[in-house]
This record gives sequence, C-alpha cells and structure tokens, in this order.
Amino acid sequence: MARIYAEHTASLTEAKNSIGQLLRQAKEEDAPIALFNRNHPEGYLIAQDTFEKLMNLVDDLSLQLETRKRLEEPRDLIEVDLDDL
Repeated sequence: MARIYAEHTASLTEAKNSIGQLLRQAKEEDAPIALFNRNHPEGYLIAQDTFEKLMNLVDDLSLQLETRKRLEEPRDLIEVDLDDL
C-alpha cells in the first residue's frame, strides 16, 4: 500500500468539480491534498507558494551536491605570489 503524504484527500472527480475550493484549502492550510482515482493515489494538489518552496529546496540540494562533487575532484593547484598580481 502506498504511503499518503497528506491529511486531506479528494477524488479526481471532486477535484474536477471544485478545483478552486481545493486550491484555497491547500493554500490556507499550507498542506497538500492527495488526489485519488478509484481509491488509488494519483497525485497531490499543492498551492503555488508550497510548490515554490519545494523547488527552492530541490535547487539548494542540487547546488549542495554539485559543490560537494567539485570539492572532491582532484585539482592542479597553481601557486601564486600576491606581489606578482
């Protein structure tokens, strides 16, 4: 059985008929709404603010992983004298 990451759920039919109301609920509660099709989870409805926060976290994690990768790469260091600059 799939884990559901939401306290509130709605059927796809309900979402089709009252998407505006569900979006307001998701925004007001700052929480996702799980969307079900024939009693199986199909996706999540989240507010724009929540989506932006998630994308910022994904971007931050991606940059962190890239930084770690680059720090582990071997490099040829060049010694420089500040007086030569």
